[in-house]
Amino acid sequence: MKDLRNGIAVAKSLRIGLCLVATLFAAAATAEDISAGGWRLVLDQEAKWEKDKLYLPEEAEDLSKLPYNPPTGGWGTLHDNAGIAVELPATVEGYYWEKMIRKPYRDDSINYFEGVHWEGFRMVGGFRGVSWWYKTIEIPEFRDGQRILLNFRAARFRAEVFLNEKLVGYSSIAEVPFSCDVTKAAVKGKNKLAVRITSPGGNYNWTDFTSTWGGTTAIPQSHGFGGLDSGITLEVRDDSYVEDFAILNKQQLGDFQIQADIHSVDQAYEGKMEVIIRDAAGAKVFGQEYPVKTEAGKTAVFNFDAAVPNVKAWDIDTPVLYTATARLIGKPQSQKDIRFGFRTYKVAGIGENARLEVNGHRVVIKGMISWGYWGPNGLFPGPELALKGVKAAKALGLNCMNWHRNLGNPLSMDATDEQGVFVFEEPGSGMHAFESHQQQLYYAARYMAHKIWRMVRRDRNH
Repeated sequence: MKDLRNGIAVAKSLRIGLCLVATLFAAAATAEDISAGGWRLVLDQEAKWEKDKLYLPEEAEDLSKLPYNPPTGGWGTLHDNAGIAVELPATVEGYYWEKMIRKPYRDDSINYFEGVHWEGFRMVGGFRGVSWWYKTIEIPEFRDGQRILLNFRAARFRAEVFLNEKLVGYSSIAEVPFSCDVTKAAVKGKNKLAVRITSPGGNYNWTDFTSTWGGTTAIPQSHGFGGLDSGITLEVRDDSYVEDFAILNKQQLGDFQIQADIHSVDQAYEGKMEVIIRDAAGAKVFGQEYPVKTEAGKTAVFNFDAAVPNVKAWDIDTPVLYTATARLIGKPQSQKDIRFGFRTYKVAGIGENARLEVNGHRVVIKGMISWGYWGPNGLFPGPELALKGVKAAKALGLNCMNWHRNLGNPLSMDATDEQGVFVFEEPGSGMHAFESHQQQLYYAARYMAHKIWRMVRRDRNH
């Protein structure tokens, strides 16, 4: 379940698990979803990538120091009639699987060993290499000092983000959120957004052991699809804003900790943060202001204890959800919204009659395993499919979704919150987070540390 202070279970084995209980991936109230319509996909099969250095987040903070990788044939190759039209979420394999098959299918074509190694992947239509995903987007009017952010729910594997042919973002951590400050490249009106996705291949079964990046770098293995999730948002933010926000339950129902990350870009901020909680009908059940202070160019983390009397508990039979908003006073474009559920949990009777209790009553976990393969693209579900999976679990009399050896998807998390289903989540390849002492796996260990951290941050309100 999900309280960072009171119960993240970390298994030092092939995987790392989080047992979570209620809510929704945080999203800014002012964000505009730009995922729908207008996307095109071009395969850049001449692009060289196998010897590229992969940069960890701390190495990619200054984009001017990273390589600049335009399309092999120049930016003019990404025109309105190039490639194919696609709808997100999508992967290369979702559109080109049959065209990538190197050998015909036979009854014995795919066995366990072939499925682990690249020769097996090629046989079943996987794509290794560079693809370009691009569209024209509208940037609204913004004032001097405000920031334009692009937020990506997930991509796989390496994502290099360009706006108007300028590198504005980089992520090498697969299937977790990342954001790009595109202010310096953005203009009011039409802008050309292009995302360069590089996929090294991956697995198409349950394994999550080490693979490689072009034969040079050890990377944790994950599903062998390359593409973009939907849920890409554009937002205008003030120079200081609430970057991240969580409500963390305590052991008394209605008691909680507010945790907020406040980021300032060019100007320091000293003032107050207002937190408001509303029930499903919109009625305000909590409101409080807290003093906060940040320095220019830095992010400050604040924790405040609070309580709401007479709340309704989230439970599997009564999945009651609340919304919470955090904003900086005097900064109208600083707001962050989340959805969450109040609940308590504890492990009782250790050594005698051990049991898990949620909201004071015993719970026996009965779960359904999912390895995170979703049609039709292989990697990312749409909302209908995400909901269908959760409803199928409930129809079978189960009360928990277990995302095994792979991250859960935010849309599935949302559905479990709404339907009253517990979740257990693993990042996949968690063993590598504990192997930094092996020099050849140093990158894999750092990679997994980042991925686990982002998984927790993404899903801690669930």
